[in-house]
Order: sequence, then C-alpha cells, then structure tokens
Amino acid sequence: LPVRELILELNQQLRESMPIGRFVAVTLVSLDEAGSRGEIWVGGTPPALLFDRWGRQTREFASTQLPLGIVDNREIDPQPVAFTCDKESQLVLFSDGLIEATDAQGVPFDKAGLVASIAHTTPAQRFEAIQAALARHLGDQVAADDVSLMVIDCP
Repeated sequence: LPVRELILELNQQLRESMPIGRFVAVTLVSLDEAGSRGEIWVGGTPPALLFDRWGRQTREFASTQLPLGIVDNREIDPQPVAFTCDKESQLVLFSDGLIEATDAQGVPFDKAGLVASIAHTTPAQRFEAIQAALARHLGDQVAADDVSLMVIDCP
C-alpha cells in the first residue's frame, strides 16, 4: 500500500483499539530501489536524518504530524515527503532516548552528538560509530529512556 494509505489505516485502527490518552509515534519509510527514491512520514518521533556516503547530513525529515491514534483521519495529513537517494546514502532513525541520553554532568547526547559521530565514516561503520559515541558520552551512566537506533541503506 502507498504510505498515505498505510498512515490512514494505522491511525484509524489505533483510534478504534487504544485507550484514550495512548498513541504511537511513527516514522514510516518506503524505499524504491529501482528509482533511488523514497517517501517518509514522521509523526511524533525525532527527525529522520539522511546522510551521504561521506557521512555528511544532507537532509532532515522533522516530525510535522502528531503521533498516530490521537486525532481523527480528517485531522491528519497523511501525505509523505518524497526524497531521492544517492549511492551509499543512509537514513538514520532513532528514538528520543538516544538524543536525550545524558552524561554525568547532565549534558544530552543531542542530535549534534549523533551527527558528529557519523562525520567522516563509511556507511558500513555508522551504526557502530553511533553506539561507540553514545557509550563514550554516557561513561558510567545508564540512559534514562530506551534507546532505539536504525540505519537504513538507501537503494
């Protein structure tokens, strides 16, 4: 199904099945390998970041929508953002637990820490580079929230 239809269907299902006050933050991505392009919809999660083969951030897909399950389908914009991918580009998706993870002085890892950890890395190194940078940042601390990270190779 197209991203637009998936968003509407998921939102309706969540509205019907979840208790009031519950919701699901979502980043939904569809990649077209043949066309080197994709679509993305971001609702209630940190921004998705697109990096080129040299580890430079080339695009940011900010959350412009509410999480799913909060408002009726008439109040949601299910239209995804289209983008193109260069060879060896990668999308990086992460939870707020990653960028809010604080060191012993209370300084968050932040998006800047994530971007810096990827700079000048090859695509194959990125996931581990982010993990290592976060571990160095935390030191002996434990992240206060769950940390989710996904690095997706673009076609």
